[in-house]
Amino acid sequence: MRIRDVMCRPVASCTKETVLPAAARLMFENDCGALPVVEAGKVVGMITDRDICMALGKREKPATVKVGDVMTPHAETMNETDEAREALTVMANRRVRRLPILDARGRLSGILSLDDLAVRAEEPSPLGPVALSYRDVFEAFRAICGRRPIRKSA
Repeated sequence: MRIRDVMCRPVASCTKETVLPAAARLMFENDCGALPVVEAGKVVGMITDRDICMALGKREKPATVKVGDVMTPHAETMNETDEAREALTVMANRRVRRLPILDARGRLSGILSLDDLAVRAEEPSPLGPVALSYRDVFEAFRAICGRRPIRKSA
């Protein structure tokens, strides 16, 4: 199963210059919890609803904070033609629930979430292997959710 068969499209995105309230509005309007950050057609980061909440709680004038100030830079991406099972491995290793997906030209074409993969998983079959098993998704989810060291704020 290829990523293009499972990913969501179209995908909402923002830029580094987008202010946090506008990014939050985009997430609400598109029923999503993360946005790829795009500059000159290339994915340069990701911002999540959690990033926005944490930033708003720490700032004096949150309405003027820009995505570029709080995003996660260097988002892990994959290509439409990559295997869905490979995406689970990347998600588990990077401990992320969503991946921006690129087309053959390297431009954003969709987003793949752990949820997208979970709904396509199947029971193993005695007739042969399945493209994506419930166990595959569970193992990735467990790796993503594992305890992380607590970061102390500066």
